[in-house]
Amino acid sequence: MDYTELRKKLQTPPIPGRRRAVLLSTGSFCPVHKGHLQNIDLAAKFLSEVHQIDTLVAYISPSCDLYVGHKLGSDCIPFQHRYNMVKLACDVHNQDKNSIQIIIDPWEGNQPMFVPFPYVLEHFQEEIENDFPNENLLVLYVAGSDQ
Repeated sequence: MDYTELRKKLQTPPIPGRRRAVLLSTGSFCPVHKGHLQNIDLAAKFLSEVHQIDTLVAYISPSCDLYVGHKLGSDCIPFQHRYNMVKLACDVHNQDKNSIQIIIDPWEGNQPMFVPFPYVLEHFQEEIENDFPNENLLVLYVAGSDQ
């Protein structure tokens, strides 16, 4: 996982009385669109305003070709192309310094079999907890309307 942006955000001490979180979104992203990224920004805003949880960064995890191919058939865009499109979309989105920085992660898409989103979430939780054991970070899943 790319922790560059998360490490930068963790250099700022937490605000007393507030929790800190990392958001995760999974799916086909076939193709990615602005709504996918806006969902993350809206979730971060809601968490901040309603639950006093500050989002540090978010990760997008595109699903593997086996899952997307089964779901979309011949309309499936291969993983490497979806990955590149999501990366470009995140790069544009991340130019706005008022938005949550979104990082693409290839782990799920490189799995040989479909990994259901609860297990993807568990994977990210374990990775972040192992790499940042003293930070007490929440890892929260941002579900799309189809979930």
